[in-house]
Amino acid sequence: MKLQQFLKIVRRSWLLVAVPPLLALLLSVATLRLPPPRYALTAKIAVTQSVIAPPDSSVPDFNSYHSWAASEYIADDLPAIVTTETFARDLQAWLKQQRGIDMAAAEIRAGLSADRVHRVINLHVAAPSPEAAQAIAEGTAALLEEKGLAYWDRREQGGLNVALLEVPPAGVENRWRQPAWTVVLRVVLALGAGLFLAFVRYAADPIIRDEDDLEALGLELIAAIPAEPAIPAEYQTAVAQSTAVGARKT
Repeated sequence: MKLQQFLKIVRRSWLLVAVPPLLALLLSVATLRLPPPRYALTAKIAVTQSVIAPPDSSVPDFNSYHSWAASEYIADDLPAIVTTETFARDLQAWLKQQRGIDMAAAEIRAGLSADRVHRVINLHVAAPSPEAAQAIAEGTAALLEEKGLAYWDRREQGGLNVALLEVPPAGVENRWRQPAWTVVLRVVLALGAGLFLAFVRYAADPIIRDEDDLEALGLELIAAIPAEPAIPAEYQTAVAQSTAVGARKT
């Protein structure tokens, strides 16, 4: 289908195309509800495995090397570990006991994610208050150091050295992003529905209006009667004046 024909179809049924997205926009704005404010921060945590050296070891550097090598695997797993239900329940208990903050484990888990750069973990926290966000970051570091490799079920392999490098102040998350995208999505879907209705109307309309409609039916235009040209205003005025003069003479 040519772009020109597409535009003709839309122009003929512009009400069908324009009304659905307009209604969707008005209803979305009328029912818009912003989510409660949430506070977010990104903390940086460095995690390495503790060195396990025999009492009379003469090769402490060899043990240190293996500690650094094992730390790579630990850092690989940590982004997945901190988002588990088990870790969320442990963090829930720590928050209540150490900071007096009562949060559901599901809420903690939903607002906690992580990624890594080398052995440094970027911990992304979102919580209903800045105090809770900071406490979750600090509690994550405390739990990892307290439980060590228990989350890997490797308690006999020693513990973890955890350094909380940075905990910036929590800032307010943008509450408009998700509602705005929801409104845009509804308007786009309504526009698609309007275009669909316009094409349904075009397909069901038996009237032939121009050459494109004939071509769509597989017919060839042989001749066309041109539209009657519009009478110039000056000519209409002259005819009216001459008619008026003739009427007075009679």
